[in-house]
Amino acid sequence: MGLRTIPQSFHSILLMPVHFATPSKTLSPYIKRYWAIENVLDRGEVCVQRITPTGLTELMLYFTPRPKILTENKKLSDNVVLHGHQNGFYDMELTGELSVFSIVFHPQGVMRFFNFPLSEIYNRNISLKDINAQAGRDLEERMNEATTFGQRVSIVETYLFELLKRNFDDFKFRS
Repeated sequence: MGLRTIPQSFHSILLMPVHFATPSKTLSPYIKRYWAIENVLDRGEVCVQRITPTGLTELMLYFTPRPKILTENKKLSDNVVLHGHQNGFYDMELTGELSVFSIVFHPQGVMRFFNFPLSEIYNRNISLKDINAQAGRDLEERMNEATTFGQRVSIVETYLFELLKRNFDDFKFRS
């Protein structure tokens, strides 16, 4: 797994530190990358961010108050959210602090971790707790206790490897 941070010279342009990591060899066929943003906007500053479709599913963890979605029929119902394939853009309003960690899946990669058709999350944002309540709470708790990007990557790698192993074992049992 490779960790990297965008060089300091870009921070003044982006106004926020952005971190990237590549997944372990075992998870790389399913996971494209991990990324995180840590940001504190100036007091009273509001930023609107347009989210455009990428064709990739993401599991996002918000550690500060969730951004407000300004687009109708979109919402963030929890701090750990699986974002399905989107068919259009939507706008998010950021105020104050923002701390987010994201797992970006390769196309169809998410299917190895969760046992439901991708059509169920098409154009939707679903709480991980709605998929698996205990796992969602456990992951959120462990991620909130981590203090560095590297620790968070290690936690999600362990979580995803456990899911992958369990789903593989279930598949072997059914065959």
